[in-house]
Amino acid sequence: MTRSHRAFLALVSACVMLMLTRIAPAVAAPDVVNVAVNPDVIDNLPIFIAADRGYFTQQNLDVRITKIPGSSLSQLPSLARGSIDIAPMALGPAFFNQFTAGFDVKLVASLSGSHPGWNDGTWVMVRQDLWDAGKVRKLSDLKGRIIDGYVPGAPPNMLIKQTLAKAGMTTSDVIYSERMKSAADALVSYMNKAVEVTPAFEPMATQLDRQHLAHKWLSVHDVIPDYQGSFLAASSAFVQSHRDVVKRFLVAILRAQRDIDRSSGKWTPMILSEVAKWSEQPEATIAQIPGPSYSGDDGSINQASVERQQAFWVTQGLVKTPVAVGTTMDASMLEDARKQFRTERL
Repeated sequence: MTRSHRAFLALVSACVMLMLTRIAPAVAAPDVVNVAVNPDVIDNLPIFIAADRGYFTQQNLDVRITKIPGSSLSQLPSLARGSIDIAPMALGPAFFNQFTAGFDVKLVASLSGSHPGWNDGTWVMVRQDLWDAGKVRKLSDLKGRIIDGYVPGAPPNMLIKQTLAKAGMTTSDVIYSERMKSAADALVSYMNKAVEVTPAFEPMATQLDRQHLAHKWLSVHDVIPDYQGSFLAASSAFVQSHRDVVKRFLVAILRAQRDIDRSSGKWTPMILSEVAKWSEQPEATIAQIPGPSYSGDDGSINQASVERQQAFWVTQGLVKTPVAVGTTMDASMLEDARKQFRTERL
């Protein structure tokens, strides 16, 4: 082949590449979504799965997850300011009070809840020696017991007070305190026999039970049926300006929730490894928990559950100005996400 022939072929090749470049569809850059998550909370499992199994990537999203300690309610200011776009959210008083404080963070989907046959994330615990002696078996046995209700305004605090209410009691009928602030406090309190009844999160609830320090007595479902404890939230500003992004985020979450729902409340190798990875605990430790939390409501927000939670915090004097519960949520993107999810499954 002569030099002129090689030059001609190079020119033709360059022209073809130029034409292909011009007719090829442009691929949009992934939309960035900043998310804050406590990796120790098993209820956040749908987010872990969506991130690791590529469900966010499939929706052309670059989801950047920041690990945070403590309560999700601490992220309300970050959501309102826009430094965080989406975050899991519990419904403590701070969520309802944020509206009178000038914030407008909305619930866009549910993340977890209580359901028969599934392990709840929070339990009412009874000190093991009292349980073994048969001294606490029914609600009336709570009278006069040493009870710590955990942090005021936190969901476990609601569980223990609703348990007392179901027993026809108030905190004045027991020796009541709210000193415990963490799982470590619960462990020390039971070891020192400083308490008799408390609420406890998973995995600490199971660890206390396995160490024979306290018995898992009542689940959230036993005390508050149809309770939804965890949601996904975003500011109104982010929702208005990024509706399609939120919709695609929820498509990925629905896909992850479907994976969890297929487990029927039992650990699968994939789900177990996800929780162990994010919580940085051994799989053997996680496997002692009966199973993951229920997330099979397809993201539906149970408005009655939200209303009951606000009403409870009003009775506690922690929500001074109740809000119309319908204004605290925007499920329109969830409906669009469901339609897209159903189409993708066909």
